Amino acid sequence: MKQTTMLSASLGLALAGLVNAAEFIDVVGKGTVAVLNGTDIDKLTLADRIGCLNANGALTLDDCAVFTIYEPEEYDGLLRLMTTEAGNCTFQDETQPTNVDSIYGKGDHAWSCDGEHPQADIYDGVYTLNGLKMPFVCNGDINCFYDVKKAPKNKTDAIPVWQFRWGSQQRGITPGHLQVAWLWQPVKST
Repeated sequence: MKQTTMLSASLGLALAGLVNAAEFIDVVGKGTVAVLNGTDIDKLTLADRIGCLNANGALTLDDCAVFTIYEPEEYDGLLRLMTTEAGNCTFQDETQPTNVDSIYGKGDHAWSCDGEHPQADIYDGVYTLNGLKMPFVCNGDINCFYDVKKAPKNKTDAIPVWQFRWGSQQRGITPGHLQVAWLWQPVKST
């Protein structure tokens, strides 16, 4: 049995258990992703917006892509993944830059969306939680924050976004970086 299959089954059971505790909200459809800067998810507002995610998954000033959150058949309703016109979105693309400044995330690759590199998998599942004042896009084990080096300053900036990692040696955001949240903004299908 492949390690991925065993991990998928384990994670599926873990997610099913968390659904009762955290009350996941079923999000599917099309939308843009605004990026808000801050460390307290209950206090974030649209005034904290520093940009949005583009079609390749990078943080930009205003090159906002339309994402589709969909339910892949092979995960029997336990998982939602994201895609753009560029392709499936994942943290698994080893061609993307790593978060070398982070103690716990130094091996993490940036979020990316394309059709040429690894397909999205269970590690790339997204959801939002009931009880949040806005529909923030979360991932992993109830992680609704992400890590960026800086805010975009001009239209040509495309800044990598990594998963937020912390632990006893690095209790908050990577020093010098920004802790951000992704706000789901639904759009009507065309």
